Amino acid sequence: MEISYLVFFLSGLAIAIAFVALHGRAKSGGISLVIFGLALAAWSIFGAIILSGTHPNLFLLWGLRMLSVNIVAIAFCIFALTYSSQGVWRLTRTRLVLLIGIPFVCQILYWTNISSEIPFLTSGAVLEKVLPSAGIWYLVSVLYSNVLMAYAAFVLFRAVLGSAIPGNLRYGTLLVSLIAPLAIVYLSLAGLSALPVIDLVLIALTIVGMVIVLALFSLHLLDFVPIARTMAIENMNDGWMVLDKQNRIIDLNPAAMSIIDLSREDILGQRAEDILSNWENLFQEGNVKEQEFRGSVRMKEGWKYFSVRITPLVGVDENGIGKIVLWRDITERRKADEARQRARDEMFVLLHSISGAASRALDLKDFLAEVIRQIVYSFHSQASTIFLLDELNEQTDSPRLVLAAQYGLSDRDAITMSSLSISDGLVESIYQKLEPILFSNVEADPRIPEVMQKQGYASMLIIPMAIDGHLVGIIGLARKEEPSFSADEITRMNIVADEIAAYVYTNRQRQLAIAVEERQRLVRDLHDSVTQKLYGLVALTEAAQAGLEANSEFQPKQVLSRIGVYARQALKEMRLFLYELQPIDLEHEGLVAALHQRLAAVEGRSDIKAGLIADETISLSLEKQIALYFITQEALNNILRHADAKSVTVRLRQRKINVNLDIDDDGCGFDLKKVDNGGIGLKNMRERVQQIGGKIKIVSSPGNGTKIKVTVRKDRL
Repeated sequence: MEISYLVFFLSGLAIAIAFVALHGRAKSGGISLVIFGLALAAWSIFGAIILSGTHPNLFLLWGLRMLSVNIVAIAFCIFALTYSSQGVWRLTRTRLVLLIGIPFVCQILYWTNISSEIPFLTSGAVLEKVLPSAGIWYLVSVLYSNVLMAYAAFVLFRAVLGSAIPGNLRYGTLLVSLIAPLAIVYLSLAGLSALPVIDLVLIALTIVGMVIVLALFSLHLLDFVPIARTMAIENMNDGWMVLDKQNRIIDLNPAAMSIIDLSREDILGQRAEDILSNWENLFQEGNVKEQEFRGSVRMKEGWKYFSVRITPLVGVDENGIGKIVLWRDITERRKADEARQRARDEMFVLLHSISGAASRALDLKDFLAEVIRQIVYSFHSQASTIFLLDELNEQTDSPRLVLAAQYGLSDRDAITMSSLSISDGLVESIYQKLEPILFSNVEADPRIPEVMQKQGYASMLIIPMAIDGHLVGIIGLARKEEPSFSADEITRMNIVADEIAAYVYTNRQRQLAIAVEERQRLVRDLHDSVTQKLYGLVALTEAAQAGLEANSEFQPKQVLSRIGVYARQALKEMRLFLYELQPIDLEHEGLVAALHQRLAAVEGRSDIKAGLIADETISLSLEKQIALYFITQEALNNILRHADAKSVTVRLRQRKINVNLDIDDDGCGFDLKKVDNGGIGLKNMRERVQQIGGKIKIVSSPGNGTKIKVTVRKDRL
């Protein structure tokens, strides 16, 4: 009975092992420890009942005990393999079949009561007691289980012994606990146990389970899985090589062999400079300093780039005894760096192009047309659209986005997508969140306009353009090929959108300022010219009417003559204002045609004989043509308002180096000393001439008219 109490005590310890392991099941091999503890408890219980001799069916008990032993052995082996391999080893279906194959067959043969005589398993005190009740297959199964447990103990012993810190007390504790059951297993199998009735393997395994569980929680031993030095070096991705003092290769790992592209037998014992002919500078004798540099190797799959570190090995006498060479593959990192550098270069070029387009463009339409082509090219897209918030209905309840520029759409599709309502689901989301939206399945997304769904695009990116949290417009990009737009491309596109939004906002503010300034100028000019002439007409008319009512003497002819003068002057001013309100298109019409129209429309209808003498070819940039036009317009305005001239001649001549603009009139002239500093018109002309790098000369005196000569260097168009 004392023995049965001992066995029941062991079963209690086994259950405690399973309970504690259940709390640490997340650790490496934790689940297998739970199964190990439960099976160990079953082993103890069935063994205790067998020893008590009270149960009538010993065949059943021996069979259940055999099953428990099998499970204990398999669970212990799985734990050992999982723990020693740092989680690399996995219990696959094939491995499970190999582990349970022999026990499964023995179980079938045992329960079907098929026995056979095996000569070398029919002697010994223990066997003589077991065979009558259990049979030969029980012994075969237990023998296999003991071998499996011995193997598991050996795996754990080797893993701990090969650890980087074998002298640690915690690892020493585990080593001692593994040596004992290993010895007991072989003693039991040899029939040398002093107490055959008590299963010493059960006691030993219970002790092992207690030690492992203790290590699991108290010493946290299972948190530090031992890794064999050989496993670490052999499986590392970095190339590792050891050289002796004569630069002979004495050891290396598979990664290094892959770099050299030779077998271990062809490499070991060879001088490094002979094997690595492209790396001769690595192995200079007498160099005891650590080195690190980068290089490339042509391999089967292409060029590989490595970061190489050479660390000297120093002996006890502090003399060099060899070197360790470590190759780290940086090919992917180098490719990523190169890709980022290309992206930065492309971004710089794109931003530079946007800046150049902003400086060259005459209006917003030209700017967006040039920019959208740059965007499509830089982001490898097949189509792009730019929508701007409509300024006319921006403050209404239903603001809209209008198509300002597009690339890759047909004229019909562009007309269909000419405007988008903010209330649309897609636009409303962008309008509210001001965040990019990426579509990876264009054809199936209902938020995308039907026109775009039918184009066969694989992905689409929509970027908001905003200033200070207010939407200015949106940019759409579409691709027909994979891959989709990356996170880096989205970031770069956001930067581009911000640049375009800033230009659009600045352009609108500038246009608004120009419009306000132009209105103010027209108000001033109307007040100073037309209004004054009309006021004079009203004053003369009222004076004549008062004279008639008072029967006073006055000369109607003289009064009517003065009224006619004021009326003609007012008509001249009004024609001038009406002409200046009309837009000019120097880019398409040219400077000569624009001057012809001006002289015919204003001066030709103001009783002034106007003439233009110009060469057919004028080699000037658009910027210089615009400047000369406004200089001429300023001069003609002054003549019309102040000179009282009868004729004016404009000459535009191209010389070998320069283009000359001459404006002559036969008006009243003026004193340059009196008006040079205060004349706004003359000041404007000088500023425009200075902007295009030209020269201006003004000659005038009272009663002798005015001559204006502008000289500007011609361009090679």
